Amino acid sequence: MPSTQSSGPSAGSPGPDGVLVVGGGQAAMQLAISLRELGWQAAVTIAGDEPYAPYQRPPLSKAFLSGSADATTLEFRSVERYARDGVTLLTGQRVTGVRAAAPGRPGVAVTESGGRLEFGRLALATGARPRLLAVPGGDLAGVCYLRDAGHALAQRE
Repeated sequence: MPSTQSSGPSAGSPGPDGVLVVGGGQAAMQLAISLRELGWQAAVTIAGDEPYAPYQRPPLSKAFLSGSADATTLEFRSVERYARDGVTLLTGQRVTGVRAAAPGRPGVAVTESGGRLEFGRLALATGARPRLLAVPGGDLAGVCYLRDAGHALAQRE
């Protein structure tokens, strides 16, 4: 699956008038695209911690693991399509802190790598975590959780 990386500590920052969407899943993608469809003109940036652009998760446990789908068929949109729609993708960028915007002052999100992303509006679309088995044997070798593309790739090997 293709990805886009920022090249500097504040590369991809939407700026004081823009929207920062934290999370790299379907909700983040849909919000960013909907903003454009509704006429939002300022910058839109999606910052997700995975190294991939937003992708479909349900097929990971079905078509992808069985080998009947490859990584590119899981993508919602190509990286080029996001660029055409004016949406900046920052992959591999875990947001670890947020200071909310205030009158006359943009908000700032801080990434694990020390990057700073200024924003005027913030949306949190971070998704959920898998529920771990709370049964005897739930921690045995061979019990695995399928949460993201990295887990699915490891299972296919």
